[in-house]
Amino acid sequence: MTSDQRPPGDDCRASVRSWLTQPGEPAPPTVAHPDRPGRYRATCPACGHKGPVRSSANEAVEDGCDHAYPGWRELPVVVPRPFKETHRPRWEADCRAAYPPGWFDREGPVREYRGGGGMRHVPGLAPGGGYCMAVAGGCRPAAPPAPDQPALF
Repeated sequence: MTSDQRPPGDDCRASVRSWLTQPGEPAPPTVAHPDRPGRYRATCPACGHKGPVRSSANEAVEDGCDHAYPGWRELPVVVPRPFKETHRPRWEADCRAAYPPGWFDREGPVREYRGGGGMRHVPGLAPGGGYCMAVAGGCRPAAPPAPDQPALF
């Protein structure tokens, strides 16, 4: 195990550093889009873990969550966080009920359904202050079947 691949501890958290590259600077093999100047890397302030350099912030956030919160990808996908502040306590209670006990006390991420645009993983919006991870599709129930026309009369 290298210094960049340490096992997570209870104090581990997901954090991402970003920077711009200089023109002509070579890109490591973990960078999917070498033509983009932005670089991102997951770091853990508790143990010093460093993930691979990425060209996408979302990839780096996922690397950080893989380190600090093993199993996060298998947790339930919840409905989007409400815009209205008065609706958030209910949403947070539903998230806490769906996730393992103590998950959000460690700033664990929440997986949130998002449709269309807006697929960025957002820091600080999970119930405990962790990342709100965008998931395309997922938790919305299917629409009920339309009633038969004759049944309406």
